[in-house]
Amino acid sequence: MNRIKFTPQGLAFSHPFFSNTIPSLFSEEVGGKEFAGFVPSVNIAEDEKNWHIEVSAAGFTKEDFSIKLKNDLLTISATQMEKQNSTDDAKQKKYSRREFRNGAFSRSFILPKGKANEEEINAVYENGILMLSIPKKEIEQKDSLKEIKIS
Repeated sequence: MNRIKFTPQGLAFSHPFFSNTIPSLFSEEVGGKEFAGFVPSVNIAEDEKNWHIEVSAAGFTKEDFSIKLKNDLLTISATQMEKQNSTDDAKQKKYSRREFRNGAFSRSFILPKGKANEEEINAVYENGILMLSIPKKEIEQKDSLKEIKIS
């Protein structure tokens, strides 16, 4: 089974040499707090043809997201600014508690080297979940039988 590894954005040791020291998402450890401390939860699954990443990021719009892939490093980030309410009541409110988050996040994943079909990656944002489908490259099957002549 191939794994997609998590790499916290902005780490001092982000060189591929250190990528083996970063915990995979299949472990219990979670890292990568960035910006305002918001780190969305993710689910990662795979089947024979694809890897699937689901990011729980309610309250964003699809325009808030940026998804980039460079050298097998997939980075998902989003920025959300506080929504402006034009009513005077909203401007005059004195909150005793505010838990709605505004700000940004960034999550990075190391894809198996050269095994993702970069041209066919698909992303959909629906009901607060960003869903990515990353197709695996089809590996050409060679005939396993080779005749070797004796000299």
